[in-house]
Amino acid sequence: VTLKAEEPIWWTLPDGNLAALFRDNGMSGYIFRAFSSDSGRTWTAPVKTDFPDARSKLHGLRLTDGRYVLVSNSKPRKRDPLTLALSDDGLVFNRLFYLVGGRHVDYPHVMEHDGFLYIAHSGAKMSVEIERVRIADLAGLKNVKP
Repeated sequence: VTLKAEEPIWWTLPDGNLAALFRDNGMSGYIFRAFSSDSGRTWTAPVKTDFPDARSKLHGLRLTDGRYVLVSNSKPRKRDPLTLALSDDGLVFNRLFYLVGGRHVDYPHVMEHDGFLYIAHSGAKMSVEIERVRIADLAGLKNVKP
């Protein structure tokens, strides 16, 4: 698979190393990942993960409680819906939640503030919208499949 990487994001893993996620503008339908053990000076070659992606911008971060969130279009070939995935280690995302959909939604950016996630995104490239999610409520949400 030939990677056509765009719009990478990265975060620090619990062991201090870095992990980067890449949108693939090729036809793989998946996110790619690379690692750095020298503070980002050098990186491993990106490899395809099993996390689906619609060739769309993604965004994520490490929460203050140590978990990681990833907001993306996790349905290959369609920018609908926008989902939020959770990981305990920054590598394996084992919970996936529906945020918004039923239409073209993309270009997310997520931030944490006072116990909430604020997710800004585009609505069909015509509007800027914000979703607010209480972090404490994530444990009770129903997991969905992409």
